[in-house]
Amino acid sequence: MVSKRHAHTSVIGRSIGTGVATYVASVKPVYKLALVTPFDSAEHIAQDSYPIYPMSLLLLDKYNSFDRVNKITAPTLIILAEND
Repeated sequence: MVSKRHAHTSVIGRSIGTGVATYVASVKPVYKLALVTPFDSAEHIAQDSYPIYPMSLLLLDKYNSFDRVNKITAPTLIILAEND
């Protein structure tokens, strides 16, 4: 396990990886968190891209980062860009 060998664990995620990074930071203590071009949820991104399909029914994992924000206590760096 990483925490047994290192005093501090930092997490970074880019694009779709920010969904995983926010999940980890919301359930485990992390020292720092970096999110590069994050999104609020995969469901919203998919629905914007394919508006005729019911993404709420089609996606099994919605990577809902927005709902996890309140559980994250680590100092967080967010890097935004107009286009991912």
